[in-house]
Amino acid sequence: MVEALECSGSEGLVEVEEESGSGNRIEAGEGFVIEMESLLDGELIAMDDVFLVVANDVISDFRALVPVIEGFATSNKALIIAARGLEGQARALLERNRQAKVLRIAALRPQDQGPRAAELLEDLAIATGAVLVSEHVGTSLDSLRPDMLGHAAGYRRNRTRAAFLTPAGHSQAIDDRVRYLETEVRRHRYLAFDREHAARRLARLRQRWTRLVLDPDRLSQGEDSAPRVRRLIATLASARAGGVIEGGGMALDRIAARLEGNPASSQFAARAVIAACLRAPLGHLRRNASSARHASWRPSSADGMADPAMLSRGILQMALSLAGCLISLEGAILRG
Repeated sequence: MVEALECSGSEGLVEVEEESGSGNRIEAGEGFVIEMESLLDGELIAMDDVFLVVANDVISDFRALVPVIEGFATSNKALIIAARGLEGQARALLERNRQAKVLRIAALRPQDQGPRAAELLEDLAIATGAVLVSEHVGTSLDSLRPDMLGHAAGYRRNRTRAAFLTPAGHSQAIDDRVRYLETEVRRHRYLAFDREHAARRLARLRQRWTRLVLDPDRLSQGEDSAPRVRRLIATLASARAGGVIEGGGMALDRIAARLEGNPASSQFAARAVIAACLRAPLGHLRRNASSARHASWRPSSADGMADPAMLSRGILQMALSLAGCLISLEGAILRG
């Protein structure tokens, strides 16, 4: 896990997956990656010098693609269509041209659905320098032109993972998107699923990601599974980014003791709430340990335990937020 974190760097992300028969290994990320499903049968999974049409739409009319397709039928260039879907006449004609080897082409759609599919397509457009075809930004398939295509030096697909090597996005657009995603990560700091989704998009746009593959057949019975390894890696990353404090809830317990040692009647309820919140982690650890140790067990510095400072700060912030609500409520009751 430490090696995977070092490989990803301070701004990267470690993605943990299970894959039987592959052996435990670390894969360094390369290029911009997105999970996508194939829309054509037997398509190419490796192409160089690729151009991209990126459309937040379902493509069914082949005529909208003609201005772009004509240039690829007479050259050795490869074309990738990334869209919400491909159906009807458009799919049939593209499949026919692919089978006849008139076109080197792949058609893909995001695995995610709904708003998240739109977000990923927009990320792909920014990463490769494509003009996104979407009503949301005022473009349509009818206005599609060759100068709206994105570009990457290479394309590789392994199952549902599509990698675009050396994507040709504009640095300013990528920087703007990075800042937006950094804001999304902070905004969802208390919503684990949404935060992880935004963090994954951010790392892939930065092209700083690492894949840690765990082989269930190589793990000992009872050894950490992928979900637990993900949590451990998140804890290690937090500790690396924000430092550590004395663990097992002891540092928070000392803050609670100082609050209780300086009582103030006008703030009694707020102080009590903060102290209870700060003592909760230590209380839970005691209960967890009571089956193996005495119920009065307390961690000490001799145990070598440490907590990520960012996690402890988050607990303190939540306690202060609850206390602030009670201060307002206490003031309202006193005035009444």
